[in-house]
Amino acid sequence: APRRRPNKTKPSKDKSGSGPAKCEAPDDWSEVVGDLDALANQNKISSDVPGVCIAANVAAASAFFLYANAIAVCKFPYDDNKAIRQNPDVLNLRGDGFMSPFSRFWYNDFWGTPLDSPYTHKSYRPLVIQSFRLDATVSSEPWIFHLSNGLLYAVCAWLVVDVLLQPALRAGVAAADSVKRNVLILSGVWFAAHPVHVESIAGIVGRAEIMSAIFCMLGAKFGDQRRLLSSTACFAAACLCKETAVVIPAMLGAVEILATFITPRKQVAKSSGGKMKENEQWERVIAYLAASFGYLLFRSWLFSSSRGSTSTLKGSVMLEDSFMQHMHPLDKFRTALFVMAKYTQLMVWPGALSCDYGLGVIDPVTSWMSVEMAFVMLAASSVLAWVFYGLLQLHKTGDSSPLLAVGWAFAPLVPASHIVDIGTVMAERLAFTPTIGVAMLICHLCGLAAASKPKIWRKLQIALFAICLWFGIRTLNRIPDWEESQTLFLADVKSHPRGVKLLDSAAKQLVLDDPALGFEYAKRAQEITDEYKGIFEYERYITGLLQMANLKVRTEKWAEGANLTEAIEYTDEILRHAEEVDKLDEDTARAVYTIKATAFFRLGRPSQDQNLFATAIENFKIAEGLDKSSRGDRVLYCEYATCLAQGGQKEEAYEKFHKCYSREPEEDLLVADLGNYAILMKELSGVDIKDDREAAANATMKWGDSTISAIEKYMAHEGFRQSHTKAWMKVIGDVKLLQSGINVPREEN
Repeated sequence: APRRRPNKTKPSKDKSGSGPAKCEAPDDWSEVVGDLDALANQNKISSDVPGVCIAANVAAASAFFLYANAIAVCKFPYDDNKAIRQNPDVLNLRGDGFMSPFSRFWYNDFWGTPLDSPYTHKSYRPLVIQSFRLDATVSSEPWIFHLSNGLLYAVCAWLVVDVLLQPALRAGVAAADSVKRNVLILSGVWFAAHPVHVESIAGIVGRAEIMSAIFCMLGAKFGDQRRLLSSTACFAAACLCKETAVVIPAMLGAVEILATFITPRKQVAKSSGGKMKENEQWERVIAYLAASFGYLLFRSWLFSSSRGSTSTLKGSVMLEDSFMQHMHPLDKFRTALFVMAKYTQLMVWPGALSCDYGLGVIDPVTSWMSVEMAFVMLAASSVLAWVFYGLLQLHKTGDSSPLLAVGWAFAPLVPASHIVDIGTVMAERLAFTPTIGVAMLICHLCGLAAASKPKIWRKLQIALFAICLWFGIRTLNRIPDWEESQTLFLADVKSHPRGVKLLDSAAKQLVLDDPALGFEYAKRAQEITDEYKGIFEYERYITGLLQMANLKVRTEKWAEGANLTEAIEYTDEILRHAEEVDKLDEDTARAVYTIKATAFFRLGRPSQDQNLFATAIENFKIAEGLDKSSRGDRVLYCEYATCLAQGGQKEEAYEKFHKCYSREPEEDLLVADLGNYAILMKELSGVDIKDDREAAANATMKWGDSTISAIEKYMAHEGFRQSHTKAWMKVIGDVKLLQSGINVPREEN
């Protein structure tokens, strides 16, 4: 720039006229410099660390391209089916034309259940449901949901570098710009490639974790810029994406309070350049704590009229959710400590991954003198050393980034620490936000090494690059496992052969494809659970028995009824046990009576035994009375309808078929169900009435359109045998002729 001439303005005289006025220096130059710097940077978005934009872009690109394969491969695995396909707030695949109003998700939980219902899950995440609904307006296919997850994950990785990693690098200020850039790139890619994130990205419901982390980072960024209203709004949005976000603003407020009392005043002035006045710091603390406590009060009011879930069967919870709530308090405490240690290991060095960490994957810890407790001591020592280092850095240099890294790593795990009973023992998705804290620590330590130990930094650089490469390969290999539920459970059973829920879930997926292997898995789950007798409150594994009974029904051969008889014995054992422990929730009871009724019906089917049909119908009625869901139960209503039809109650059978078809996604129906429905409608349509033309015409008038629709749905199913096309087309033609009033010649067959 061209050199400017010095200002030659004459100095002004003072009021006395005795001479030029003297310039009085302020008492605290750092305050003036800080105010000017704050004014210049009030609306500044990017960081002062060189290369931060390049590093953020590399991390975002790595995050997106690593999960690009999920867009083409993954469908609706695991909980996605329930949260998206079966959720009326997102999609309408039930066939009744009903879809919730766009604003309804503010009044329902994450799974589409009204908040005032006794069956609500109490997971209130309306912003995530709104994002699902926006995706659904584009397409109901899985790719659009996975594309949105990939884009949001890229945004999250970008913010991790820009908002959190670059402040953690300030300790390495003496390093060259290229070194700082490399530190940020490697730390950002480490986060983006971490294989523990696969569940949160390839599983669409994991979007709650991504959106929650994004809003939390924006809240922290706006808080640093003293835009407190925007910060509070972002934290509120984070809590409306995932409940566990409530601990982040509380953690940030706690660190601010520690910094106020621990950091010497001269270090505050040196580290912040006088930007932050003490009263402004307390304003930020108040804003953070207001966000946390405000959400807790809102949530308390929101669920004040709800009784919560009524599913209280202990055996069922052991299989489907958490076994820890059935343990002795001391055993539960030891196991909870081990779970927290496993989270630490999972974030730093993930081993074999799993979609479930229930019984068999995580074993109950029943002794202080065990390998698990030694592992807990090692993990606790590492975390305490980390905390001590953070406090030391805060006291000596005023750098709070190591302590913030501890907070980001472990504060989100507090709700999952089993202080109160939760629905799962451990989950990889709960480690998503905590890995941000580990990335901050890696960035901070690498910055120190790069600034003071160049030789060590060169070795660390190679090691970190190798870890990122290994993480990326593991992520790419893990994504195809999440293609659908069956591939997921079968893959995880191989890596965790003792996982009870994994075995049971794999057995459910194999009911149709390989029922014999499914029964083997269910039996193994039962045997593994029996090994833990004495630890749990209930010694019998009710849901395991239920699953084996279900599989026995599915493997039934028409020529023999041994499997069906065993299924009935299993259901009787479940009911006897339920009377002993006086616990049986409605969902499990409905499943028990459905399986029992189905077994009786299939036992009587070969010989058309009306007594067995009557027993089956009696049990079906009990099961129907226990059905409180808004969806049709395919097994219950289709089997019930077929039983009624073969028992001669055809119009009642039509009502049960229609109840299922009007509320169940068509792709969840079996070709046999559609075939039975088509046969029933054919019998009701009048085409089989030979002698009474008036009766045939009346039947056709009432049932003709429904018959044609049922046959067309049956023929459209991928399992329909094309060799039957001609016969069914003839039925459609006969119905249409009857509708037009023409007498149709009928063959004896």
